[in-house]
Amino acid sequence: CYWADFADKQEESVELHQKIINQYPYSSLAWFNLGSAFQGLKLFEKAIDAYEFCVAIDEKFEIAYRNMAEAYIRLKWYDHAIDALERNLELGKPEDIIYEAIGYCYERKKQYSRARTYYLESLKLNPLDDSVYFKTGNTYAKDRDWDNALTCYLKALELETENPQYGLAVAECFVNLEQEEKALGFYLHTLNLKPNYKKAWLSFLKALYIFGFPEELLAQLKQGNAITDLGADYYYFEALGLFAIGKTKEAMIKLEDGLQENTRKIKIIEELQPDLLQRKSVVDLITKYKKPSK
Repeated sequence: CYWADFADKQEESVELHQKIINQYPYSSLAWFNLGSAFQGLKLFEKAIDAYEFCVAIDEKFEIAYRNMAEAYIRLKWYDHAIDALERNLELGKPEDIIYEAIGYCYERKKQYSRARTYYLESLKLNPLDDSVYFKTGNTYAKDRDWDNALTCYLKALELETENPQYGLAVAECFVNLEQEEKALGFYLHTLNLKPNYKKAWLSFLKALYIFGFPEELLAQLKQGNAITDLGADYYYFEALGLFAIGKTKEAMIKLEDGLQENTRKIKIIEELQPDLLQRKSVVDLITKYKKPSK
């Protein structure tokens, strides 16, 4: 199966192993190779069927459970994937990637505490894996446990200092912890690493508004848009900044520009300044662009 995958000969491998199975139906290796070939062709359900035959013949065929789990994950059948990975752990030597995969499944199931349990087991075996610290931080963030999320993100950033995704996560934690100076410092650090990081620019602009710096928001907005196209978000943030400094007429013009570009982005206003949506002039403008419900 390795060479079939290496040479991109999965279809030939399917044909070959089906012939072998016709002659030797109890060859667990042939069933495994057939499953691997189907998996390479992204025929995940057929791959799972082949792996099931493999482990029915040889219940200790360890790697079959691992491959089966990967196919289940591709199909988003996370419970089945967890069962297969747990079986792999029973049969083989504990590996960090297996614990990480189980953690991923639980995270996808939104069982964040259980996901953390397995991520932490993974880190015991590989304490220098920055990506698992980051994933663990994400589970804390989803539970709005910002202190523990920050600890994990900082560890990930310590291990991989040039990763802008980690720097952004740290900055967003500091925003939620209301630590203005540290938050803005990490935003600038992140944007120095990756100047065209649109997600970081939008998060930075949001933080400037939350911390009460509308003039700086307007200045940074123009700089960010010059580096990377901020799309409709640009107009909504500009409208927010102009409303905040009392330039209502200009703000309404920019809000209309945003509505013309993308009405769904009004959620930026809803999140950051919902009281604006109580103003009659703003309501009338939004109604003008809102699509009638079917």
